[in-house]
Amino acid sequence: VLPEAGISREAAFTAVVVCLAASSAAAFVLVLQHDTGPAVWAVMLLAFLGAFFYSTPPVALAGSGFGELTTSVIVAGLVPAFAHLLQSGRPSWLVLVSTAPLVIFHYAMLLALEFPDFLSDEAAGKRTLLVRVGRRTGASMHNALIALGLILTAAASLAGLPVRVAISVAITAPLALWQVISMRRIQRGEPV
Repeated sequence: VLPEAGISREAAFTAVVVCLAASSAAAFVLVLQHDTGPAVWAVMLLAFLGAFFYSTPPVALAGSGFGELTTSVIVAGLVPAFAHLLQSGRPSWLVLVSTAPLVIFHYAMLLALEFPDFLSDEAAGKRTLLVRVGRRTGASMHNALIALGLILTAAASLAGLPVRVAISVAITAPLALWQVISMRRIQRGEPV
């Protein structure tokens, strides 16, 4: 929603077209410079479809409660997969193993970022995931995602993820615990 006193719809649309043209040109140059196989094209197609239908009707994932998941898969999953494919030229199990926890953590982060705007989003009729499930369920979901991300990281270290990567995630575990405690406070009715 563009604020009334802010940027005009025409200026926003122009910015979108310029960004789309620039990113398309950059992707085209990357693909021309590297030996690309069908996996690169598949990742690019999936990322484009997810980004395009994030806000484009009739799908409009942003208002369906699935926009957060789509964004997390694109940003934390497909972008690293695309970079890996361009560098190595082939898919790798290690990319999936290393990005799965990142997708989960990103999803939890997006859910957490919706808490401050919950009342205004609800009043405006936005259908974010948090508005759809409610604050109490959203907080529980957030905490479960944090735990799942940590568990996936531990499991990934057994499936080939370098131990130093798993250790770097373990170092952040106290911050994850603090985040979970903060969400529990929100569940009890304390201010965001």
